[in-house]
Amino acid sequence: MRRLRSPALKGRWRRPAAVALLVLAATIACSAVVITASNSVPATNLLDQQNDPSWITLAPPQCSSLALVGFVTGNGNLTGTNAAQLMLGRGANQTIQGKNGNDCLLGGGGNDSLNGGGGTDVCIGGPGTDSFTASCETQIQ
Repeated sequence: MRRLRSPALKGRWRRPAAVALLVLAATIACSAVVITASNSVPATNLLDQQNDPSWITLAPPQCSSLALVGFVTGNGNLTGTNAAQLMLGRGANQTIQGKNGNDCLLGGGGNDSLNGGGGTDVCIGGPGTDSFTASCETQIQ
């Protein structure tokens, strides 16, 4: 003999299954949000040119005899250290001052004041009217 299911009984099983499916979907969605939220992006050295050895390719041929070990750039006035550095000015009027290392100073655009400091320094002005101190052993406008 064949058993017939009542339509009321059939509907009762569908509701709990639908609720369980919704709870499962919500759990998966929340887990994805939690996993994504716990990921962190490590710090980058993108703007830290000191750690990027490719900065040496910015040095002009006039500075090839210098054993440059550091790189300084930025807007505003620049002051180097006692190490031999490539100091790269930007487009504004700047004062670029090396210290005791054998430095390569590049003025960039603007009316720059270049002061090599101690050591044997190469100072290259660039566009604009630039001034050089006597500590720039090589001066190129």
